[in-house]
Amino acid sequence: MFSFGAGLFERATGALPFHGETSGLIFKAILDSDPAAPPIRFNRDIPPKLEDIINRALEKDVPSLSARFRDAAESAKAEAGYGDRRMPSPSSGRVASLQKAGRRRP
Repeated sequence: MFSFGAGLFERATGALPFHGETSGLIFKAILDSDPAAPPIRFNRDIPPKLEDIINRALEKDVPSLSARFRDAAESAKAEAGYGDRRMPSPSSGRVASLQKAGRRRP
């Protein structure tokens, strides 16, 4: 999810979330610091909800990891406004049974 957040940050802003002159310094910035600036600073047209999704996906603080999305489906539900409503995971068996029955996921 962190990589998803970094890619989403770049896509939404046109800027990289972490900077450094070498790959080692970029890795250090990723491990030790927050993004260079909030996404809204690079693109004032970013909706607040999208900025929240980006920030949650980039969460690194160990006590706050519960704030990070567990997977892309959870981030998609947040964007769509579904809150914490759960979709069945592909490994739950429910998705496969719905597909066999010719129905889409709820």
